[in-house]
Amino acid sequence: ELIHNERNGFIVEPFDHIQMAARAIDVLQDAAMYRRFSAASREIAQGHELHHCADILEQTYTEVSSAARQK
Repeated sequence: ELIHNERNGFIVEPFDHIQMAARAIDVLQDAAMYRRFSAASREIAQGHELHHCADILEQTYTEVSSAARQK
């Protein structure tokens, strides 16, 4: 959910340590990619800030509760 393939990182096959290491080296060797991934990671993380998540959860509960009362 937090890693968006080729936007702020790479998704590799589970337990494929060779592919994981290769992608990490790619990022470390490409300063522009590193900066791009870092900026995108900060942007993505903002959507997971505690107060933001709590607001979304409260809104969801309100919508579900309203829908249940209308039935």
